[in-house]
Amino acid sequence: YLKSSAVDSYPIDNPEKNVSFGVIAQSFSADDYINSIESDIVGMVSDTLEGKFKVFVGRQRDSRNIDKTLEEVGIVAAKKFFVPEITAKAVLNSEEMDNGVALMEIGGSASSVTIYKGGILRYYASIPFGGKTITNDIKYECGFHEHLAENLKLGFGACMPEKLQNMSEKIIQINDDESASYPELPVKYLSEIITCRAREIIEAILFMIQESGYADKLRNGVVLTGGCANLTNLSNLIKEMSGYNVRIGYPKTKAITFEGYPAICETGAA
Repeated sequence: YLKSSAVDSYPIDNPEKNVSFGVIAQSFSADDYINSIESDIVGMVSDTLEGKFKVFVGRQRDSRNIDKTLEEVGIVAAKKFFVPEITAKAVLNSEEMDNGVALMEIGGSASSVTIYKGGILRYYASIPFGGKTITNDIKYECGFHEHLAENLKLGFGACMPEKLQNMSEKIIQINDDESASYPELPVKYLSEIITCRAREIIEAILFMIQESGYADKLRNGVVLTGGCANLTNLSNLIKEMSGYNVRIGYPKTKAITFEGYPAICETGAA
């Protein structure tokens, strides 16, 4: 009831364009128990009950696009879940979620940060830059077509050219005379292109972490996931720029259930 009230009472500026994507309980208060987590309140007898929630708002169009896609393949959605919460449950462990951690996801078209503290999702934000932006930088800087730029990123992509050692001296031979402006591409130059954009994305995410108010409460540092997590030295670059410990996050190899629904997968999905 309290969650429904939080959604109904939240002042969305433009209901025709925006919609609530997720509602996360932050704390509950009952009589003498102040700012307790949900598990401590369940079963308690009290004259009053007060809850604090965070409502995450997004574009109505994005939700409709999901419905339209499912319709076209003949699937009816039984329930929608808040993706940052599901990704975190698939990648993070309970100790990280309790002690404080920032899940940094650098995907194809967007990058985001999800912050957990005390086992509760406290903050989420995203920016419209990700791996595709890095691919476009390679494409335009080197005069390659997108497919070639993407393959070079996947095959030889790395950050921090000064730390590549012998790899930085290697030259990539380009066997694509029709679209490639350069027959050769130094790995060091490719790394310089990638690092420039990676720094910009990381700086934006670190700014969001500062804005969250939890920058000094992340005892377990950063967990990196998403397609770009496989870029060589990206985790080291994040550690150098932020001072946080960084690990690469992978989906847990076990079934995940949500609110009484049966297991939806065996490995999760990051």
